[in-house]
Amino acid sequence: MTSLQRTDKGTFTTDLDKAEVAATAITRYLNGDDATAIADHYSITRQRLYQVMSETDPEGWRQAQAARALAEFDRTYEAMRDASDPLSLARAREMHKSAQWVMERLLRKLYGDTKQDDKSISITVNVQRQDDVPSVQIIDQE
Repeated sequence: MTSLQRTDKGTFTTDLDKAEVAATAITRYLNGDDATAIADHYSITRQRLYQVMSETDPEGWRQAQAARALAEFDRTYEAMRDASDPLSLARAREMHKSAQWVMERLLRKLYGDTKQDDKSISITVNVQRQDDVPSVQIIDQE
């Protein structure tokens, strides 16, 4: 692995460096490493790390976030099932809802709302009245 060339503020000098950081950081994130630890490794802020990952590999970053959310969803489901007191159950339930919310946004096709878009047609009829002319005309009379 080549060493990264960074400025004194932790910014990268080439796009190749950003691609390498993004790929490595996403892999570490998928392996369960904390974003703060990953950012510290590169001497950058978490915000900068998120920026590099989301701009350099947006689909890889989305998939990594979705994978973590799925794992959290599963973990919190088990925590709800195994809760021994009301406080533990409430905590697990709230964390479960949070993971579900993330999954609904990142994996919309699988976990998003399935309501269909309303496709309606709007028809506007304008009736113009003139002085003594009736506003309705009979077109066909039998």
